[in-house]
Amino acid sequence: GLTPEYMLPPLDRVEEIDVEERDLRNAAEELNDDTEPDLIFIGCPHASLEELIVIMQGLQGRIVKKEMWVCVSRFLKELAKQLGIYQKLEGLGVKIVSDTCPIVAPIISLGVKSIATNSAKGVWYSRNINKVKAKIARLPDLIEDAVK
Repeated sequence: GLTPEYMLPPLDRVEEIDVEERDLRNAAEELNDDTEPDLIFIGCPHASLEELIVIMQGLQGRIVKKEMWVCVSRFLKELAKQLGIYQKLEGLGVKIVSDTCPIVAPIISLGVKSIATNSAKGVWYSRNINKVKAKIARLPDLIEDAVK
């Protein structure tokens, strides 16, 4: 390895746990406030090129009716521009922002009271840092929510 002091712990010291489908359902329920989001955001951590393509294909030319932000790295934003993805998504009303995320953006001053995201990390930070209601959903469901 590259980090000289790094070494894996002995496997006999690693706790093994079983995660079942109901555990995942319970975790998802804990992450969902009963709320209609003002803002849908993707990219906590930053969205990938594949996610941008899924969003573009999922929208199928439909304009978003809710505020939708996709957070990406500066590099990916430039790549998306070169590929024409950025322009298509912006034309459909999607805001693509780079090198930030809604957790550190001034969403409260923009009037946002609730968010929806595909990120458990995003839900946790939105609730605990920004003090807004939050819910988690799969990317295809967020896309559909954005256009209704």
